[in-house]
Amino acid sequence: MSKLVTGLIFILIAGLIIFLAAHIYSKSVLKTVSIAQVDPKGLPDGTYSGTAEIKPVVAKVDITIVEGKISDVQLIEHQTGLGKKAETLTSEIIEKQSLQVDAVSGATMSSQAILKAAENALTNEH
Repeated sequence: MSKLVTGLIFILIAGLIIFLAAHIYSKSVLKTVSIAQVDPKGLPDGTYSGTAEIKPVVAKVDITIVEGKISDVQLIEHQTGLGKKAETLTSEIIEKQSLQVDAVSGATMSSQAILKAAENALTNEH
């Protein structure tokens, strides 16, 4: 077998191992993430900031409460690889007035980080 073919096989196997390890890691991390139910009706008007890090994803949000309702969700920071699709959750949070929304398919880790940042914003001491 030529050195080129051997090298390509090695690279393919190494890539597969890295992919599987990352997949197993992300599944184990996501099992530990839960999003609390938060009722915005009990919160004073204002803008609340929260951050969450679910490695390798980092999310920071500002949530504005007006008259007991979530009136705005701004994604201030979102460090991600393939999870840009999860950024649509901000409008879904406003629409449903809840953090209990479904994760975006293909962007589960980013979805959970954004929702956890929102939870942290609304549950920190005010």
